[in-house]
Amino acid sequence: MKISSSRSSNMNAWPIVKGDTFYSIAKRYGTTVDNLKSLNPKVDPSSLQIGYKLVVSGLKATYHTVVKGDTVSALAKKYGGTIIQVKDWNKLDSSYTIMVGKKLRVQ
Repeated sequence: MKISSSRSSNMNAWPIVKGDTFYSIAKRYGTTVDNLKSLNPKVDPSSLQIGYKLVVSGLKATYHTVVKGDTVSALAKKYGGTIIQVKDWNKLDSSYTIMVGKKLRVQ
């Protein structure tokens, strides 16, 4: 998943830019707003400061190599996500087609 040339999904800190919200950052990292809040207890989500760096360590993506019998629904359930998240992270088609051997982001 490409975020931008200067920011990646495995950084320890996320620099706030205009338009960022706890929700958008949590979604980007495949986590919840509550989890992001727990990593940044002194930050008020309603008044984020541009340039401030949120702690996002521990929010690294998890990948799964598809085996025969896997479904997007089962993988989402197994890893605590949603089928929409798995679809979006992996740019799946509207039929949620996955192929054996493909590495999918699942968390």
